[in-house]
Amino acid sequence: MNKFQKMMSVTLAGCMAASALMMSAGAVNIPADTSPAYMAEDSQVTTHILSFEEMNAITPYKTESAQVFLARNNSAGDQGTACGEFTADAKNASFMITYAPATATYNVQLYRYMSNGSATRVSAYNKLTIGVGAAFSNLQVGATYFFKVSSSDCPVKGTNANYTLMTY
Repeated sequence: MNKFQKMMSVTLAGCMAASALMMSAGAVNIPADTSPAYMAEDSQVTTHILSFEEMNAITPYKTESAQVFLARNNSAGDQGTACGEFTADAKNASFMITYAPATATYNVQLYRYMSNGSATRVSAYNKLTIGVGAAFSNLQVGATYFFKVSSSDCPVKGTNANYTLMTY
């Protein structure tokens, strides 16, 4: 682990601890619609649904495969787990949950960190079948993004899921 990664890990661990203490006071509802009112002003991110075959046909610059806790979504559609943080090295990225026990579908949204440290949703809310991915185009190279995932049909306590993230 390089020095930057260690510093980020410590910072994120501190943020997670602080957020756990302020869960009810700091909770934010993210709207479930895709109106431009809440999306980044400079965002022109478009989303395309990808089959498993289309996802595998991509020749990526970078690929990341990892695990994420897939939380049960609430009726407002604003719960989820952040994962797959990346700095865009290209204008396109794809995301797919490849495996989640006892779960048929998942929800995914793309967020971008803004210069003031906040995060803004820059993609529509997509409900996908496990093994189907989403491609996000027109990313700003050099900007930092992450995904927020949840599921409406995973076990009530949630489940561990595997995902793949590619930039191209």
